[in-house]
Amino acid sequence: MPAPSIGWFETGSLSFELVKGLPAAVAVVAVGLLAAYIAWQQHKVGVEQRRVAHAKLNLDLFQRRYEIFESTWAMLSVTQQELTDQGQIEAAFNNARPRARFLFGVEIERYMLDVTTRILENRGIMSAVEHSEGGMLPEQNERWIANRAFFAREASESARDKFGPYLDFSAWR
Repeated sequence: MPAPSIGWFETGSLSFELVKGLPAAVAVVAVGLLAAYIAWQQHKVGVEQRRVAHAKLNLDLFQRRYEIFESTWAMLSVTQQELTDQGQIEAAFNNARPRARFLFGVEIERYMLDVTTRILENRGIMSAVEHSEGGMLPEQNERWIANRAFFAREASESARDKFGPYLDFSAWR
């Protein structure tokens, strides 16, 4: 007697067992797709958060650098104009000098040191002139004039050119 045949969807057939597991497989695939979608969304959010964090870092760095530029420019301006009340401006400039190396590098630190040296040189010249009876010596006069020209040139344009590459927004795009 021939063995009884089992149809495609009869209980106990291979196709029946496969079909019986189909809802579980569909559920696993759906959960996997949902997990992949959530991971993708989190990745997009993470990328955006990193972009925002980078922009904030750039803005903070710009603000700190701009403070140093502003104090340097103010010091050059008041020195060039020979204003006698320089206390707060000079204090801001002197307090900014140690930070310059960390925020800009050696070039700006040296520039600010050059400004300080020239200021002190002119003050020394004026002090010597005040305590002498002969007035300003020719070499003192030359240095005085050269330093004054330096302060005027730097206050009007050159300081902006030196600090400009560090404060340029176009690199942020």
